[in-house]
Amino acid sequence: MHPTRWGDPAAAAPLPEPTRALVELAFGVTDSPAATDVSLPAPALDESVLAEILASRHVVKAGVSVADDLKALKKSFAFHEQAVVDLGSVAKRHGLKQSGVRNLAGLFLGFRIPKGAKTTNWASRRLSPQQVAYAATDAWACRELYVRFEELGLLEENRGQVQIS
Repeated sequence: MHPTRWGDPAAAAPLPEPTRALVELAFGVTDSPAATDVSLPAPALDESVLAEILASRHVVKAGVSVADDLKALKKSFAFHEQAVVDLGSVAKRHGLKQSGVRNLAGLFLGFRIPKGAKTTNWASRRLSPQQVAYAATDAWACRELYVRFEELGLLEENRGQVQIS
C-alpha cells in the first residue's frame, strides 16, 4: 500500500498578528479506485496534528516553492519536516522552465488554474469563497501533479528527505 499523499500542506500565507497561516490540504489513498478529497474544518488542524503530518515520512507533502512556506510555519510552531517534494524543483531538474503550479497543471494535467483569487488579500480574517476555491484547487492540483510525476518516473526515490532545489 502506498502512503497517503497530501497536496501542498506547507503552502502558507502569513496573516496579521497573532501569527496565522493558511494551510491547503488534499489527500487520497492511492490503492483505492478513486482518490478522495476531504476538507477539514480549521479547528481540526491544530498545530500538533499539522506537526505530525509534516514530520511523517509516510505522508508525502507536495507543493511548489515550499521552502519559504515551511520557514513561515516554523515561526508558529516547531516541527521537522520529512517527505516533502517541491514539484517546481522537480520540474526544473528535468529541464522545464515553467515551474509554477498553474503552468505545471497546464503541461501535465491539461488545465490551467485561473489566476483571479491568487492576487487577492490573503491576510484577510475571512477568506472569500473564491479564495477558498482557489486554495482547494491549488492543493488538489499539487496532489495530482505529484501522482503524475510519479507515473512519469520524475521523482527521486529518497522520500525521507526534503527534496528542495
